[in-house]
Amino acid sequence: GLRTVAGSPLTRPVPVEGVLKLTAQDGDGLKLEENLSGQGVQAAIRYTLSRTSGLVENQERSLIAGGQILVESRSLKPSPE
Repeated sequence: GLRTVAGSPLTRPVPVEGVLKLTAQDGDGLKLEENLSGQGVQAAIRYTLSRTSGLVENQERSLIAGGQILVESRSLKPSPE
């Protein structure tokens, strides 16, 4: 199990619990998924973690709080030198 706190955009920290699981291994990346819930909040986070750099390369989060659904996506790319 996993315990953490869901914060922004909730404006206040909310304790959540759930699971983190490895869903796939794709070349240099590990695909992970977290499903968390607590006190009227549900969060699902899917991301790809680089085995080489240890950085999160892609991330998608969905959050349900008070009946409102919020979705956020991020992609990290190397900086041009």
